[in-house]
Amino acid sequence: MVAALMAALAAPLAALTLQGALQTDIDQYLAAHAKDEHISALSLAVSLPGQASIDLTTGKRSLQSGGPVAAEDLWQIGSNIKAFTAAALLQLEAEGKLTIDQTVGDWLPQYPAWKNVSIRRLLDMTSGIQSYDNVPAMGRAFTSIDRRFTPAVLVGFADHTNYILAGMIIERVTGNSYEAELERRFFKPLGLADTFYSPNVYPKSVTDRMVSGYFYNNGPGNETFAQFYGKDMRLGDLSWAGAAGGVVSTPDDVVKWVRALYAGDMLAPKQRRELMTVVSTKTGKPISGTASQDPQGFG
Repeated sequence: MVAALMAALAAPLAALTLQGALQTDIDQYLAAHAKDEHISALSLAVSLPGQASIDLTTGKRSLQSGGPVAAEDLWQIGSNIKAFTAAALLQLEAEGKLTIDQTVGDWLPQYPAWKNVSIRRLLDMTSGIQSYDNVPAMGRAFTSIDRRFTPAVLVGFADHTNYILAGMIIERVTGNSYEAELERRFFKPLGLADTFYSPNVYPKSVTDRMVSGYFYNNGPGNETFAQFYGKDMRLGDLSWAGAAGGVVSTPDDVVKWVRALYAGDMLAPKQRRELMTVVSTKTGKPISGTASQDPQGFG
């Protein structure tokens, strides 16, 4: 009994010690990298079994102004949305409405050039389809952060692109919008009350809670986006990202999502195995892990 009591007392103390150490880490990181990474804040959520979650922040909500960032503030979480897209398609497979070895041609026959590309290859990024945001024509068309893009227009820049096509397939199979399927399948059932998707511009109720983010990609291939260099993209139209990156959330909601995805029961066993299979982006074949001669894998 004494041992159990000591363990019970030690757990909160250990959590406080960890919280303090993590706060020091993120404070020091922001101080060291605010300038070279063009960031004004950091937010961290840690979930440990049997303990209250640790939610930490440091910095302010924008480079120019704004108050301190809070744990409930929203962030653009970009390509994390790809897991939502993949999970929705895997659920549809479990429901018998498609198989991920069906092709773009089966569901989107308006794109005959890629009729033989399977949904599986879209999801594991081995289709060979060029990303639309690497195409100069897209950069020329992206003249303002308010520019509206439909999925069909995005696909047209590179003939096709993986997760935009995947989102379009979800809509074709279900007859519902991609946004409605995310709400029905994930946001509401999992209690992700601070996770939002919009096919274009977010409402003020969302943008007022968002931390600013800035475009500073000035490397090769980004020349056509030079007009956005250094700009705050918080109020931009996210239709350009769509099912490949157009979601905002809190770190705490992302933790809930990750636990549900990898440790929950929202996927049937067969689909969970498909989710957890890593393939080489070089060969398209399953691998147990990456290696120096084959360094990149995708799930």
